[in-house]
Amino acid sequence: MKQHITKVKTARPMAKSMRKTARKRAGGGRVLPAVLRVFGALLIAAVIAFCAPVTVPRVFGYEPFEVITGSMEPGIPVGSLVYAKTLSTNELQGVQQGDIIAFYENGGAVVHRVVTNRTSLGEFVTKGDANESEDLQPIPYDNVVGTVQAHYAYLGTVMRIFSSVAGKVYLVLTLACGVMLLVLAGRVSASRSARAREIDAALESIQMKERAAAANGDAEGGAYGGAIGEGGALAQSAAASAGHDDAARASGGASQRKRKGSFLKRFVVAVLVVLFVGSAGVIGFTWWQHAESDSVYHDASARYTKPAVEVPIDIDFDALRAVNPDVVGWIYCEDTVINYPVLHGSDNDQYLFHDYTHAYNIDGSIFVDADNKRDFADPNTIIYGHNMDFGAMFHCLQDWSSQEFYEAHPVMWLLTPQKNYRIVLFSGHHEPATSSMYDIIHEPGEQLATLLSTALEKSDFDASTKLGDIRLTQNAHYVMLSTCAYLFDGDRYVLHGQLVPVD
Repeated sequence: MKQHITKVKTARPMAKSMRKTARKRAGGGRVLPAVLRVFGALLIAAVIAFCAPVTVPRVFGYEPFEVITGSMEPGIPVGSLVYAKTLSTNELQGVQQGDIIAFYENGGAVVHRVVTNRTSLGEFVTKGDANESEDLQPIPYDNVVGTVQAHYAYLGTVMRIFSSVAGKVYLVLTLACGVMLLVLAGRVSASRSARAREIDAALESIQMKERAAAANGDAEGGAYGGAIGEGGALAQSAAASAGHDDAARASGGASQRKRKGSFLKRFVVAVLVVLFVGSAGVIGFTWWQHAESDSVYHDASARYTKPAVEVPIDIDFDALRAVNPDVVGWIYCEDTVINYPVLHGSDNDQYLFHDYTHAYNIDGSIFVDADNKRDFADPNTIIYGHNMDFGAMFHCLQDWSSQEFYEAHPVMWLLTPQKNYRIVLFSGHHEPATSSMYDIIHEPGEQLATLLSTALEKSDFDASTKLGDIRLTQNAHYVMLSTCAYLFDGDRYVLHGQLVPVD
């Protein structure tokens, strides 16, 4: 009798210990759901933070635009995000001189200051703050979006990045990952709670048997000894199952359906995580490529250039062409990032994403159109370069849309193995990628004359302030520098210059 009573008294602390151990294992799962919720909420908040500056203002009648030219500097620098309050035709009549308006021109948005509001004609005379002269054409009311109410530096560049196809895909994937992390956190938390309830039920059953054994004395106590063994095994099994799959909790058709649903959800989460990490990897790779490109070209400048007298720098073309015989020149502009070797490939794809060492890089190279002659002997030679968001290659070409910038940088330099040239700039403007200006000209004539006159007419800056009475002859040689721009679909910014031999 006493022996059995002793077993009953020692079984109760054992049950309590098992309860404590099992609940500790189940409760340990509270950290994972909390972490998942925090990361999920942060991802969703990040997407909202990127989208809100573009989407929310539209609800209140404001249109956001990115400033991509320097015509309103220094007040509104390139890369700014501006908000224009949309106005009706009647409201446009109340716009005052000095107000800044946003309007559509040539398929893109422009931000300039009002010089005159011709209410009787329904049009504005406008001017960029950085431009010395008024815009050539008045702006009809129908083209005007509204008045600019606010502008924020750098945000326009961020908006453009995340407005691209790749940027939108990345935002959608980020949002999906955030949502799935929250869903996963809920499922993990619910699973832990269910397991804890099962453990409680199993331990409660043990306690009931304990109480029954204590009441029935020795006989029941003997029977209870077996029950303790069975119940203890049940509790241990329940506690051990706290960290395993849902399949350990049930059997039959319902359990199989749960397992299938759980597998599908986990598979979807895994796919989203892989895509998210992959997208982050692409962005990281892009940043690394930009850094690698900067390093390569800084090294080239240090290795192959030196100060000179008649020209800003001398180039060791023998050493440079030993690395790559496709190098046909070096283009340089003081106080800008333009300081690169110029290449000529077998086609226009060869150096689109390869640097002068032949290594792959998304910044590519500055290169001459493959159909032009290698020695710049054609009447007009086209030179291409990427417009990199980080400021490299030909990104700064659009700065010449500012009269002030042009007057500070009226000349570039083209250095070649045969001869050195000053590139006397006379025009800069936006041009469609399908324009006839991209037709290769091998002989002077009407085609060249048309190109030169059209370039002068379209120019964003007035070159006469530096060159006086501009005379572009058929006997001279010219270059057209070209890069991508974003004022309209298929937009390019081109800069025209005359090659003037240094000697």
